Amino acid sequence: MPPTSIDGTDISGATIDGTEVTEITADGNVVFSARPEMVDAYIFDGEDGNGGLNQFDMTGNPGDLSSATKTTGVISLNRQQGFSINPDGTRIYMDDSSELAQWDLSTAYDLTTAGNKQNSGIGQSFRAVVFNTDGTKVFTSGFTDNISSYSLSTGFDVTTANSSAVNTFSISNDVTGLTWNDDGTRLIASGYSPGRLIQYDLSTPFDISTMTQVAEDENLGRSLGVTTNYDGTKLYYQHNGSNMIEFELSTPFDITTKSQTATRSIGDWDGTTISVPSQYYR
Repeated sequence: MPPTSIDGTDISGATIDGTEVTEITADGNVVFSARPEMVDAYIFDGEDGNGGLNQFDMTGNPGDLSSATKTTGVISLNRQQGFSINPDGTRIYMDDSSELAQWDLSTAYDLTTAGNKQNSGIGQSFRAVVFNTDGTKVFTSGFTDNISSYSLSTGFDVTTANSSAVNTFSISNDVTGLTWNDDGTRLIASGYSPGRLIQYDLSTPFDISTMTQVAEDENLGRSLGVTTNYDGTKLYYQHNGSNMIEFELSTPFDITTKSQTATRSIGDWDGTTISVPSQYYR
């Protein structure tokens, strides 16, 4: 993993002319990165999401689900689906009784420290919850044939969502997962029935009204979720309530270049139905 400091000084969050520095290279090598490796996976278990949320560690092999080990027990909540987490690991988001809610984590990335639950006013049964880069938009999908987006007046705070001003994009599928590329010009969605991956390009970043479908794979089986690692070279597909499949993408965020590299049984994660390992970093 590239260093996040220079001469012992942590420069995460540094800006140049108002633009945050996310990566510094020298002679083609990354010498600073504000994007950590994918070392945690957060996975639902229990039929129809009525079980709990588990945390798994991949520190020894970042992004390798086949080597993940459980680090915490089940965090029991109420019909949890559509998990997401903010970039600094201090807040998580889930469907709680058909409403989008958020919880603060007093210790970053540690689910056992979750508290201060707050509801958003966005009512729907969610399968997926993702954000744009600065958290001023949240995107949801669930048991309808729509992808929805809401504006947030405060980044990554769903209590500031304008729930009456919703933008929707219709899709002939039960959308179970969403994942963005770095700049919001590509969205990958997974579907339950039929099970498939769909790839969209956007002419305006993070504006779903400008989406155009550019690729599709209907040969994967029903999915309960999809996500990628931070640079889009790995894609994780929750397959039919039985396996988590890992793919490598030779072209980042392009499903037409995928090749399967690993599969792990959900039984190893004590679950019959899970959402997705939704911890990804941008």
